[in-house]
Amino acid sequence: MIAELFYMTTDIWAKTPYNKDFVTSLKEVIPKEHRRWDPEEKVWAISYIYEDQLFALCSTYFSDVVQYGEKRYIKAIASSPAYETLFLLPTAPKEVVVAVYRVLSKLYHPDVNKAPDADEKMKRINIAKDEIMGRR
Repeated sequence: MIAELFYMTTDIWAKTPYNKDFVTSLKEVIPKEHRRWDPEEKVWAISYIYEDQLFALCSTYFSDVVQYGEKRYIKAIASSPAYETLFLLPTAPKEVVVAVYRVLSKLYHPDVNKAPDADEKMKRINIAKDEIMGRR
């Protein structure tokens, strides 16, 4: 299944086949004020500040992600591997950090994900969350 991302003037349109888990994760990760469903176009309209999270979600739930239009890049003032691990910008609010952490935990927890590197990925996710939340 393919996810299509259209880079529009004011936001990114995500056109995907219906996937209940994707929609649930999208609602957990992207705050309501930064997402809206457009019933006419049948797309999710997402603020550019959540581009990385949207791409990560689409890559997780769909076999391919196709991007159309001119992609905007948001340059972070300061980036770290912790933010990259959680697919976040340094400006992400704490609530978003927690929501992304929960989604990634559900995907990579070794009890659920039987990939040989799942344990290592989960450790990196935990360390990244702790670092961002100021616990390290």
